[in-house]
Amino acid sequence: MLATGGDPTKPALLFADVADNPGGGGRGNTTAILRSFLDAGVTGAGFAVHYDPPLAAEAHRLGPGGRFTARFNRSEADERSQCPEADAQVMAISDGEIVGRRGSIGGRRYSLGASAWLKLAGRIDVVIISIRHQCLDTEMLEHLGLKVCSLRGLVVKSRGHFRAGFNDIFADEHILEVDGPGLATPILTRVAWKDVPRPIWPLDPDMSWQVPNDVAVS
Repeated sequence: MLATGGDPTKPALLFADVADNPGGGGRGNTTAILRSFLDAGVTGAGFAVHYDPPLAAEAHRLGPGGRFTARFNRSEADERSQCPEADAQVMAISDGEIVGRRGSIGGRRYSLGASAWLKLAGRIDVVIISIRHQCLDTEMLEHLGLKVCSLRGLVVKSRGHFRAGFNDIFADEHILEVDGPGLATPILTRVAWKDVPRPIWPLDPDMSWQVPNDVAVS
């Protein structure tokens, strides 16, 4: 992403933050990828949509143009969410009432709650929402004025539903699935399981199992 952000001749990339997909039980607010982009000096990237009602409320109090230190997930206790801080400017705010452009919410009214577009460190855009959703459609960004086609990279909180809403902008070969921290990780061996009888498939792929003699098989 660092190279793509600095070279407009390269195709823009879309990163699916699959482990934090609210459609699969994720909290929609982990910040590992965001922090890595900030630390690496990435430019031209957008993040959508981050569930953080207190941060959205603060942006609404400040209004467009307001500058502040954005503290993410200040009311969160889950260790996967984390609470980074970054210099931020409020670019736009909205009530979050949208009509989908295409895909699974095309033509439908959809509520994101109080929403805001923040620019972090002058180079990374983040859309904050107050009703937990996965990112399904470009209108989740563009109703605030953030044009998806202007971004060199986009990170979405979704596993697969985003494809129908963004497939006219990002080709399959320019979409990367990223497994960061999150409750919806598809890599089950990364979960600290408790009270699970072992062995069990697929956590133990080499296990063997036979039908007990007292179980009828039809």
